[in-house]
Amino acid sequence: MATYSCETGSQLMRRCVAVPESLESAAPKAKDVSPKELVAFSAKLSVPRLLIVATLAAYAFSRPHSGDQEFDLASGLEAAMPLRGCRGEPVNFSWDVPEDAPKVVATVGNPVRLKFLAFDSHGRRAQATACNQLAVSIDVGGSAQLMQNTSNLKWGNGELILDINDRVAEDVEVSLRLESLEFEDDRLRTLFTRSIRYEAGAPDKFEMSVAPILGSGRTGSAWVTDAVLEVAVDAKDSFGNKVPGSDFRDKHVGLTVVGSSSIDVMGFGRLELDQNLRPRALVRGLQPGEGQLWLQQQQQQQQ
Repeated sequence: MATYSCETGSQLMRRCVAVPESLESAAPKAKDVSPKELVAFSAKLSVPRLLIVATLAAYAFSRPHSGDQEFDLASGLEAAMPLRGCRGEPVNFSWDVPEDAPKVVATVGNPVRLKFLAFDSHGRRAQATACNQLAVSIDVGGSAQLMQNTSNLKWGNGELILDINDRVAEDVEVSLRLESLEFEDDRLRTLFTRSIRYEAGAPDKFEMSVAPILGSGRTGSAWVTDAVLEVAVDAKDSFGNKVPGSDFRDKHVGLTVVGSSSIDVMGFGRLELDQNLRPRALVRGLQPGEGQLWLQQQQQQQQ
C-alpha cells in the first residue's frame, strides 16, 4: 500500500507524492524538512506514474464527503455534465422563427414547411432518440392538411419537419402539443401554434357582367345608344378561389371590342377598381349595332 501526503514549501508550488509504506518510516517528517531537502528527497523516489494515478483515483472515490456519509458514485455520475459533443434529453422547444415573427404567407397549392426544434438543458439540439419518445399531436385548422402521416413523424437533429398544404384561400392555425410532457415551470410550454395565410393563386378563369350606370337604359334585349354601361370583371384561380381585383388589374389586362366600331370603350379599356375594389371598365354605344367585349391578357384573348 501507499499513503498520500502533501506539503507546501515557502516558495514552491504544492507537491503531492505517493509514498510506499516501506519508505514512509525512512522519510523525514514534513515538519522537519526544509524546502531544499523536500526537493532532494522527492527526486530520490522512483514511483511509477500509474501507481500515483490509481492511488489518487481510489482516494477520490473512497473518501467520505462529509461526516459519516459515504460518497455515492451513481449520484455523482448522474449529476455530472455530459461529455463535450453529447446531446441530452429535450427540455425546451420552439419554432424555427421568433414568437413575434409575421404570419407565414403562401399561395394555395404550395406547401409550407414548418420546423419545430427541441433543445437540451445546455441549449444544444436534443438527442433524436429521446425526441422520438415524445408523444406529439398536431391539429391543422381550416381546409389545410398535414402532408406527412402523423404516425411516421420522425425527429432528426432535434428537428421535426411539418409540411402544410391548402387549396382554399384562408387563414390557418397549426397547433402542436407535446402530450407526454408536463413542466412545473410556467415558462416551459407544451402547446405551440403557428399561423399561415393562404392567398389565391394566379387568375385562371374570368367572368364579366354588364350593368347600366344610371337607370335601365334598355329596350328589349338591346341597350339604348349613349347609355354608359359598367363592365365588371371577376377572376378565379385554378382551385376556384376568387382572385382580388388588385392582383390582376394592372397586369396588362384590359377590355377590348371585337366585331364593331359602334361601341366605345372609355379610358382605352383600362380596368379601374370601384368602391368595392372590383375591377371595371365603362362602355357606351355610339350608334345602333352589336359587338363582342373581350378581356385581353398578355396578348391572349379570353371571352
